[in-house]
Amino acid sequence: MKNGIFWFLALSTAIVTQLQLSAAETEEDLPSYICIKNYPGSPKDLKKNPDWKETTHPGQAKAGSREFENKKTGEKVRYDKGKPEKSGHGAHDHYHRLKPRPGSPGEYDHVDKNGNPVPRGHDDSHLYPPEGTQWS
Repeated sequence: MKNGIFWFLALSTAIVTQLQLSAAETEEDLPSYICIKNYPGSPKDLKKNPDWKETTHPGQAKAGSREFENKKTGEKVRYDKGKPEKSGHGAHDHYHRLKPRPGSPGEYDHVDKNGNPVPRGHDDSHLYPPEGTQWS
């Protein structure tokens, strides 16, 4: 029974997201957790980009995450691989953008698709790649 409910919720989330994408006339009409503008590229793209370096900790890699830092801006991007047994954002591939916190070296703020700070774990901190993008 639990599996049936999980798959129903996962499918419902995917359908709602697709409907939101289809109904939007511009990117600004999309919910903030659907990020198309400022998409940094897949982990494979970032590994090839000389402006980015991979900073994934071994523990993050085991958990299905990869992290990259922009050498010029200090911005970080963390990719989280979706896990079918999870619900909500955890079931889907997504990423987070992390910007250095002004005046606090080594500390970062999660930001939404427009670069505005949002609390860690907030729906708007979970960003999705453009449709059809596959991560490796």
